Amino acid sequence: MAYKGTAIQGTAAGQLAQMEGVVRRINPHAPDVAGLYLSTGPHLGVRGDLAYAQAIHETDYFRFTGVVKPEQNNYGGIGATGPDNPGASFATPAEGVLAHLQHLYAYASTGPLPDGMPKVDPRFDLVPRGSGPAIGDLNGRWAVPGTTYGQSIDRVLGEILTEPASGEPYQITKAYLDPNSQNRPGPCTASGCWQGMAGIVVHRTASPSMDAWAIRRYFNDAPDGRFASSQFTLDNNVILQLMPVGEIAYQTAGKNFTTVGIETCEHNWGTDAFAETYRKLVWLVAHLMRLFKLDIAAVSGHFWWDPVNRPYDPTHMGWTPADGKATGVFDWNTFITDVNQLATAPQSVDVRIVRVINDHCTDGVLIGDTTYVPVRAYTTCVRPDANIRWEEDGPRVIVELP
Repeated sequence: MAYKGTAIQGTAAGQLAQMEGVVRRINPHAPDVAGLYLSTGPHLGVRGDLAYAQAIHETDYFRFTGVVKPEQNNYGGIGATGPDNPGASFATPAEGVLAHLQHLYAYASTGPLPDGMPKVDPRFDLVPRGSGPAIGDLNGRWAVPGTTYGQSIDRVLGEILTEPASGEPYQITKAYLDPNSQNRPGPCTASGCWQGMAGIVVHRTASPSMDAWAIRRYFNDAPDGRFASSQFTLDNNVILQLMPVGEIAYQTAGKNFTTVGIETCEHNWGTDAFAETYRKLVWLVAHLMRLFKLDIAAVSGHFWWDPVNRPYDPTHMGWTPADGKATGVFDWNTFITDVNQLATAPQSVDVRIVRVINDHCTDGVLIGDTTYVPVRAYTTCVRPDANIRWEEDGPRVIVELP
């Protein structure tokens, strides 16, 4: 994620609707500058979504509750040091966005501005060039003391990336634990702070009667006083996000500062409903891998990290259905294969009709009524006389059989 990674990237990772959606839930009157960040960032090689996340942090969701005022168009707080020095002002929002991106570029790179681009950042030449290639490097530089400045921006970027997006088979429902819940400590605890998204740990709830909303209530209220939580929980009906990526959950000892946890509800194990729970789990893990640029080696079960106390969480390596629920809820090797296949597919497409013609064409992952298969497999996985075309006004591929 951005806290560990560089601000210099070729393409903005976020989508306009996601960026605006995060802001407008809190400030419906925020200025329309998300598109400017996405369109201008690539000219400097700076991630537009990351810069926008920083602007959200600097301006308090564009409510400008600090010393910088809306009319300054200063979304990065450039030059602002206090009430007597509110910082630079820019004539237009576009100029303010460009100045902000140039300031990030100055920290991330030692190169010159692109040919023909005017220098609008008044403090560009005052930046120690190349001193902040990763957002975490801005701690104590962009903001003083700013010891957790990068983590704060990373948290906002995580909110943007996990914002519901159109075209996905499932949506993530944000149902954050209360801020004062003991199981939502925030980006830091007494033991340390969030260090960046480096992995995903899959859990089982071990609660035979609890669905996702019940797990959410349990974590939130801590009725037995336990410190236990996760960033996500899911069942056959819903995927709940319980805190932003970038906040710490009490899910895996020794891994809480670098991984997110997913609690898999098992109350309907052995039924068709649990098969849907499994499909949601596969999609969520693959989705997070794509968003945060993780590979399959970053996915683990709780049993990897605590084989003594959690040997069957969510399963064990040699589990089979005949072993029953007591020692696992799904085959781990099959799960990893399904996740990796979905996460690494060149393109995931909603297919209206697909009929395979031989056994080797089972590379797709069925989620609900949608079959996800690599685009390259279409010509071998449907009848040779089928007509394949894109839907004119939608994201689906239509396979028409004679």
